[in-house]
Amino acid sequence: MNGRSVCGYDSGQEEGTLSPDVLVKREVRCPLCGKDFRHWSPRSGTYSLIRRDSDFCPHYHGTNPTLYQVYVCPGCNFAAYRPDFSNLEESSRAAIVSALGRVRHEGAVDFSQPERSLFAALRSFELARISAEARRSPPEVQASLIHRAAWICRYAEELGREVRYLGRARDLYQAAFDRGVARERQTNDLAVAYLVGELMLRTGRIPEAQPYLLLVANASDAKASLVRSAKDRLYDSKQAAQIQRLLETITLFHPIAHLVGLIAAHSERRSIGPGGILCRKGEPGLSMFVVAAGEAEVYLGDPADSDPVAIVGPGETLGEMSLFLAAPRSATILARPARTGPMAVALEIIEIPRTAFRNLLKLDAGVVAAISETIARRQRENAHWLEELEMAADTHGQLEIPLPVSQSPGGLQSLILPKVRRFFGLGADHEAAEAVADQGLDGADPPSLAPGPDAEELAT
Repeated sequence: MNGRSVCGYDSGQEEGTLSPDVLVKREVRCPLCGKDFRHWSPRSGTYSLIRRDSDFCPHYHGTNPTLYQVYVCPGCNFAAYRPDFSNLEESSRAAIVSALGRVRHEGAVDFSQPERSLFAALRSFELARISAEARRSPPEVQASLIHRAAWICRYAEELGREVRYLGRARDLYQAAFDRGVARERQTNDLAVAYLVGELMLRTGRIPEAQPYLLLVANASDAKASLVRSAKDRLYDSKQAAQIQRLLETITLFHPIAHLVGLIAAHSERRSIGPGGILCRKGEPGLSMFVVAAGEAEVYLGDPADSDPVAIVGPGETLGEMSLFLAAPRSATILARPARTGPMAVALEIIEIPRTAFRNLLKLDAGVVAAISETIARRQRENAHWLEELEMAADTHGQLEIPLPVSQSPGGLQSLILPKVRRFFGLGADHEAAEAVADQGLDGADPPSLAPGPDAEELAT
């Protein structure tokens, strides 16, 4: 597994193979237990910034310094940012010892080792969050730690888990904004207001995001770069709000209405010119589509020498069967040319990627059954069209399930449910793992965040 797939940045090397000259050590004494230890961090010049996401998450070429931002004592697990590590308040000592004592026996990371994996980095931010809460650090400090834990999940491409951390950080940033940011911190109220709006948007609370973003966009005393970012994200929030309103009208999304804002925030609006190809028959179903404007033509055969079998218009969905049932596309879909008038009408579609569905909908355990029931109902409603697909394109072989018109509702759903469960990665082994993981860090660890076969989750 290479550095990009493991860590979300282009390290160009295998995890666990950093050369000794990449990291530099700092001798540190723990203010809580008195233990002397070494903190390692990437040497200057061994990494370079590639870009930052809209919530300031950095992506690097080389060794990611974000993984090493927190000092952790290998002896007692006291953790904090460097400026906060040595300045331990005597009045907080007992509370910190008590809080860390409740999770000490469950820790699985050896923080005396120089190199940090993604899992070790995630643990470091969680331990720092526990320490900060025990010492009653300002909410912006706690928010910053949880926000960076979300970044670690983003590097690991674990969107569902990232959203959970972002939600916790969002609430703490909001508390910091409401009470005023401490003057000694390296931030200000406008930066925190922007982060509240940004994380509101990323966690699907789209209408609530806009007042915070508007406040920063209109601020005369904010940095120009922050104002530009706020204006960009304000525009994005308006687009997401339109997508949300459209998705809320569609039957497929009714069982998951409480998650539609999240899905809208992670969807993309695309424009396809008349005659343009949306997808081809036989391609993998990696996303589904919702028609926002214009019309699409559905072809079972070659569009050059066949007629469309269906015309799909605004508010209708395309590709959900292939997406949820892990089947190839059963038809080629084109943007329909304008029938009258000199102006061609483009096809406007909302594309919802597989990763967004798979990760976000796993946030709710009841989603799988609801989606299966909805798909089964749609299969029954479209039985006549599916019979045409079977004759023209051997649809039974592609979907690997029988689709007779007389299929009973419960029977058809029982055939579809296992496929939808596989789409969400919900096999028996996965369920057992999640049952254990639910007692720990907000959910099961993906492979790149896994602590190892003998490790236990850090209780929160």
